[in-house]
Amino acid sequence: MELLPAPRTFAYRIDDHDRIIFFNDEWLAFARENDGAHLTPASVWSRPLWKFISDPETRHLYRLILSRVRRGQTITVHMRCDSPTARRVVELQIAPLPDGSVDFNSRVTHEEAREYVALLDARCERSPDIVSMCSWCKKVYVPGEGWFEVEEAIQRMCLSEPPPQLVNMICYECYRSVIDHLFDMSAADSP
Repeated sequence: MELLPAPRTFAYRIDDHDRIIFFNDEWLAFARENDGAHLTPASVWSRPLWKFISDPETRHLYRLILSRVRRGQTITVHMRCDSPTARRVVELQIAPLPDGSVDFNSRVTHEEAREYVALLDARCERSPDIVSMCSWCKKVYVPGEGWFEVEEAIQRMCLSEPPPQLVNMICYECYRSVIDHLFDMSAADSP
């Protein structure tokens, strides 16, 4: 039987003003492995979390989650964290600390290889065209048709090289799922 490597935990912490005050070496290594070489200790340390979440819908969800966490609940969510050559599901646990700071711990729970997708490669030169991607499930919006996995969206839109620019947002299905999860947690806490 082959021994699998121990799962890596990617951790960071924000203070009571939402500034990043801790990140572990695994977090930095994962960032470097996934087009995040620009995320150096100096560029992350003491910066507001909100500088790293570009779209208003995702920011809103994180604010709702943080509000719940700071009232004493630990919240676990699942999201995609894909790369140009892999599909990944990540489990993210967000937990309160007594001083108002919040711990974020994530780990990859599922990973599968995929053929290289230039659209997901931050190093690629980009066309002036813009495509929307869900920051939660990594599906791409095809105008007039809906949200699709990256490969299918590329085919449906007949995208060519260089790939278009990606704009993050959150699809309705993911937004609703997170809101429902938060609502279900509230209902479970009610007497």
